[in-house]
Amino acid sequence: MAEELGSSFYHGGIVDNSSAGLHPAKYFAGLARLAARAGAGLHPNTPATAVERVDGGFVVRTPRGEIRAKDILVATNGYTGGVFPEFQRRVIPMGSYIVATERLDPQVANRIIPKNRMIIDTKHVLYYFRRTADDRLLFGGRASFAPTTVERSREILRGAIAKVYPELAKVRIEYAWKGNVAFTFDLLPHVGRHENGMHYAIGFCGHGVAMGSYLGARIGAMIASNEAPAPPFASLPFPSRFFYRGKPWFLPIVGSYYRLLDAL
Repeated sequence: MAEELGSSFYHGGIVDNSSAGLHPAKYFAGLARLAARAGAGLHPNTPATAVERVDGGFVVRTPRGEIRAKDILVATNGYTGGVFPEFQRRVIPMGSYIVATERLDPQVANRIIPKNRMIIDTKHVLYYFRRTADDRLLFGGRASFAPTTVERSREILRGAIAKVYPELAKVRIEYAWKGNVAFTFDLLPHVGRHENGMHYAIGFCGHGVAMGSYLGARIGAMIASNEAPAPPFASLPFPSRFFYRGKPWFLPIVGSYYRLLDAL
């Protein structure tokens, strides 16, 4: 453990030499450039306000006008709203919070993660962290299961850093942000074609960079050709619960239960 992680917080670990890390925002920007180059029309800041089934496909209404489409792919994941109630009641949005410290002394940076690996732990309320190219510690986790502010999550994750690396207890946090992931009731991603005619690929349970890329390509091929094989997970039922309509009121209770399990 000392060779891999300069912390006594953990009892052991597994090294996966085939894994790696990437910059998600740069990856997204690259995908967007390729899509535009291939002829896709990209319309940021244009939320769908209604969807109507019409002859030959769908009409999607937005504040900036209507879009007519033969097919619709719902890929809203942790931001699935009331426009798609069939999917909203099947995914649970959950906040994911990240902070970046000030630049660390290179000797400190080399000591805390000597081999510059991506780190993720196995707690229910997990931490994930790595060094950046300029020797900051990038540290994320489920800071809160209830809605909270970036400022509050900053302090929660500062405390988490101090648990893992006591020598960084007073380190300055220079950046903090959050976003939503989407969990499902069976903890599996789901992809396919709903009975309403819309295709979907959502519910990646915190693994959206990999699963969104893979299943997005597979569902895209399925939409483009009837001969394309159905993606994995397409045959699975997509469960919901009778008590859930898209507002995860139960998350603070679940969070307390998971923290108790971690403590035990």
